[in-house]
Amino acid sequence: MKYPEQLVKKYGAKAGLLIYAAQHLPNIPQARMVVKTLEENVESFLARADAANISWPRIFRSSAICELDGYEGTFPTKVILDFETEHAKVTNPGYCGRYASKKIFDRELKLSIEYIENSPSIIFEEDFLNGPKPKNLGSKINVICAEKIPSYFTGTYIAHPNQDNVYLFSTSISRSMKSDNPINSNFISTNGKDVKIYENEWYNFSAPLFKKISKKYNLFEQLKTVMSWHDQINSLPELDSNWAYQIEFGLSPLCLFQVRPFKKKEKANFKLKKKSKLDQGLIVIGVTPPEGIDYRVVANVGFNLKYGIELDLTEDPTVYCEKMRSAWHFNELKNHKANIFEHSLGFLAHDDIRAMRAAKLNILLMSDFSNMFKTGDWVNIKSDGIDYVIKQIKKTENK
Repeated sequence: MKYPEQLVKKYGAKAGLLIYAAQHLPNIPQARMVVKTLEENVESFLARADAANISWPRIFRSSAICELDGYEGTFPTKVILDFETEHAKVTNPGYCGRYASKKIFDRELKLSIEYIENSPSIIFEEDFLNGPKPKNLGSKINVICAEKIPSYFTGTYIAHPNQDNVYLFSTSISRSMKSDNPINSNFISTNGKDVKIYENEWYNFSAPLFKKISKKYNLFEQLKTVMSWHDQINSLPELDSNWAYQIEFGLSPLCLFQVRPFKKKEKANFKLKKKSKLDQGLIVIGVTPPEGIDYRVVANVGFNLKYGIELDLTEDPTVYCEKMRSAWHFNELKNHKANIFEHSLGFLAHDDIRAMRAAKLNILLMSDFSNMFKTGDWVNIKSDGIDYVIKQIKKTENK
């Protein structure tokens, strides 16, 4: 995979890709930021942030080289308000604040940066995260200091790796809007121009609310603008046009937050003649051979772990059937090859996208479809990256 190697080596993947995009595409708005190198001390880093007029609140983010390969949400992020705001909270009756003095604030700020910088040893050496430690991860990682953009809406989207001009969005109302009622919505573009809300009878209650406020904030026009960023970035000379990328963004105001590779593009050499009779709000990512692939089902790993039920794992090719937001358990599986995720009302959260990236095939549904299968069942799945067919099969011996 092509990427700007010198920038990523010096600043990590998150910052390196953002800096590269800013150098070549200044028309795409980004937050003002500085990046701490591994050799720089915290005092110099913060002095550069002040010199760059990075306003408060500031967001301190990880930038590890291994984030090229995923690890979404693995490393910490901290949002820190300015001292005056935090100190005002201390003096407010009834509020127990942390920063009673500028000295304490500065100390806590330094500790927060060092915590992010040294997080690899915390996350991997203390086994906070299952799975192998990345080969290209040292004991320290880069830290980004950026302005926290007060976007009313935040979101992420992926370019579909098996279809041209198809983009899948997941967008939510931001805490910046100070709403007591979270509003989440999914969108899909199937022509690279128009964006429509993705819904069916399983869709959550917030879709009508999102439609109502979208007109006020001109969200659909903003989403079209954001959608155009992918191909602009993807076509840059040091990025890989053979890959589909994931873009994280803000709306009102527009801002590019992150660029990361998602999956290598792949087209099927056949077309299915029919869809599965069981599709409910179908999204499929990944292709199989025309004859399909046989998978052994492993379901409800999160539930079993929670209640101390012994896991029935297998060395066979496994399809992981689970509700979204429980997908972080995919690392428990021995031969994880495919996912069937149900209730896909926000299908691009960090844990879910990590599981999707790790699997060859992903089926995202809004139904209780996965409940039709139990651990130990065998299924055959065919997918051309647009539609899929799945059927239960009998299998007594492993391939």
